[in-house]
Amino acid sequence: MRGVAVLLVLVFHSWWGVIPGGLIGVDVFFVLSGYLITTLLLDEWRRSGRISLARFYGRRALRLLPALTLMTATCSVVVLADPASQFGSATLHAIPLTAGYMANWAYAGGSDLGLLAHTWSLSVEEQFYLLWPVILIGLLLWRGPWTALLGALAGIAAVFLLRHEMVSGGATWLRVYGGFDTRADALLAGCALALGAHLAAGRRPPMLPVAVAALLGAGCLARIVVDPSPYHWLEAGGFTLVAICAAALLAALVVRPVAPLVAVFALPPLVEIGRVSYGIYLWHYPLLLLLYPQTGARGPVALAVVGSLTLVAACLSHAIVEAPFLRLKRRLVAPALATMPGRGRPHRDDSPDLRTRLGAADRSGG
Repeated sequence: MRGVAVLLVLVFHSWWGVIPGGLIGVDVFFVLSGYLITTLLLDEWRRSGRISLARFYGRRALRLLPALTLMTATCSVVVLADPASQFGSATLHAIPLTAGYMANWAYAGGSDLGLLAHTWSLSVEEQFYLLWPVILIGLLLWRGPWTALLGALAGIAAVFLLRHEMVSGGATWLRVYGGFDTRADALLAGCALALGAHLAAGRRPPMLPVAVAALLGAGCLARIVVDPSPYHWLEAGGFTLVAICAAALLAALVVRPVAPLVAVFALPPLVEIGRVSYGIYLWHYPLLLLLYPQTGARGPVALAVVGSLTLVAACLSHAIVEAPFLRLKRRLVAPALATMPGRGRPHRDDSPDLRTRLGAADRSGG
């Protein structure tokens, strides 16, 4: 699913106008992040009765910062080597914003971020990582997972209403598109799915309703991707619809697997693209701007050139930079698993499930 999401973004940026709604690939990433992070936090809560924020933030830093630092440093060298570049001053201005994960607010305000404009979505996710674990712990301690689920659903409704009011009040597209407060519904949709799966543990929902919801969701997403003018309604309520559709599709892949859908998303090329999706997202945009600065020049040739170079850069980044830190990340997790309840005796949660999910998170960019 990450592979599909990053391909949507890559084609949307590289082949101008061929899939006008391809920007919703970012929303799919948000849903996936909300689901994955909440699932891992709930696994830790179920096993040990607590969630270590220090360990959580340590894992996030080891997963995300090395590749981002490499990409940002490379962009810095490129623009410093050519100070007269049309992206030079904007990119240098964006570096501290990117490093501090505040690029989305500058983007929402209309600032030009040069080669780093795409890091706005990383800032949204990092702000989510900062806030959601604390909120989740508070809700779990207060009333348990049911209250957390209701809180996530209430949050989705609140973001929907806030965005509608802002649009009615004349808010710009960039403000609505780039603000954390106006995009958190996609992240919370993933959180709600993870909480629902946690509460239904051991009780498999009927396959037919899940399959129907997933197919309807996939059809709706496909329709939005090819919509020639999706923006006028996405900003009002469509982003919430996209989040719900993506969550429905995700449910049919990992919560109550529907075999035909799983077979499609398990195709080896998609799996391999998903494995390096974080690197693809990081590298595609600066390469695109440097090679094809004018949107009118973007088309199938631009997609082929930028896509090939991006895949090479992403694979090199993953092998040389990310992999060593991922090994360190797994060593950080191991002591926590060793001290959780059930060590030395059978326990209903002493399965490789958490290790499997952590490995999947490493491979997919989560």
